[in-house]
Amino acid sequence: MGKMIFQDREDMSYLAGLVDGEGCFYLATVTSGKGFKSYQPRIIVTNTNKDVMDWLKDTFGGYITSNKPRDIMHKKAYQWTITGNRALMLANWLEPLLIIKRKEVAKLYINGSG
Repeated sequence: MGKMIFQDREDMSYLAGLVDGEGCFYLATVTSGKGFKSYQPRIIVTNTNKDVMDWLKDTFGGYITSNKPRDIMHKKAYQWTITGNRALMLANWLEPLLIIKRKEVAKLYINGSG
């Protein structure tokens, strides 16, 4: 399931830079088999460097997915995602370190924590 205890400030600062540049805070709509809707907070980072994505998973938990390139001119892209309460906790730690995406964190709390 991954780690719940987050690492040092250097790790958090690096993650904040990745999220600011290549990530987002996202509120996913999840529909159950019975048609009930709920909302799941997510933090997503996309990158073509698999080592960076593996580091994120090993350091913070979450999971990695990938896509096939559209053509030979494009690199394979990887997406690291962390969800739920773990995403909210991590967003709280990241907020003071963010520059560009700080407003997205506020929206995540307003819409995703209640």
